[in-house]
Amino acid sequence: MGNSRTTEWLLWGLIPVAAAVSIIQGLHVSNFVNLNGPSMLVIVSVIFVFIHGYRRYGWKDLSIFFLIAVVVGNFYENLSIATGFPFGNYHYSDQLGPKFIDAPYILNIAYFQMLYLSWTMAGAILDNYANRLQGSSLIALPLVASCIMVMWDMVIDPHMSTISGHWIWHQGGAYFGVPFVNYMGWFLCVLTMNILFALYLSKRGAKTAPAIVFTKSFWIQAVCLYLTWPLAFLIKGFCIPDATVMSQDGHLWHVRDLYQTAGLVAILTMCFVALLVFIKVASLKHAAES
Repeated sequence: MGNSRTTEWLLWGLIPVAAAVSIIQGLHVSNFVNLNGPSMLVIVSVIFVFIHGYRRYGWKDLSIFFLIAVVVGNFYENLSIATGFPFGNYHYSDQLGPKFIDAPYILNIAYFQMLYLSWTMAGAILDNYANRLQGSSLIALPLVASCIMVMWDMVIDPHMSTISGHWIWHQGGAYFGVPFVNYMGWFLCVLTMNILFALYLSKRGAKTAPAIVFTKSFWIQAVCLYLTWPLAFLIKGFCIPDATVMSQDGHLWHVRDLYQTAGLVAILTMCFVALLVFIKVASLKHAAES
């Protein structure tokens, strides 16, 4: 499975599927996709991530990464819902389905798919192709990967909360109804996940990196999948009628302003990081097309 031609085509095939979901959501032409688009994108993305991640880490190490995301994510989510730390005061509606205590199960795979993509892109930026991390990589890779993942949350959170009502911020917030502290808490949460995985790899990761990490397609696939996430927001800001929505602090927000801001943030964060990875991959000295 790892290096087969079928696997390669499957990975490339999932990217336009994810892009189609984002485009349809952005064009606002299907009520079903408008409501369920993010969950649909999570499902496509997590299938991609398990296949893509297996090629580098194998099932054991990838499963450890997934387990870390599930345990740490649920811990911080339920802690914050109960106490307000570290994200702020909020709760989840019933739109995302069944919950573990107070946090929807689908969050586990949503966390994991973006955690893996952010980790992979950070590795490319830092020229880190090893599976067994050592030295400064134990800190640098988790820090950069966590920043990349917070970029994603900056793009999607106002849509997911203020507009769609998947979760509700009790006191609203300055960033289109999302509080500043949410992003500090989010960084803490994903940094915890990334550091734990880095420590695991420092002891248990394979000493020799698989040949797949020295192929350009391996990295380009991850970047392309990552870029399907901001696509909907780049389109929405110009394709949907304007309206207003009120956050819990009584502040009225223009929907078009929210989406255009999300698109601008995406260009200057997610798309910029993707550009850096493309540049790094283009100069990958030992690249050989798979």
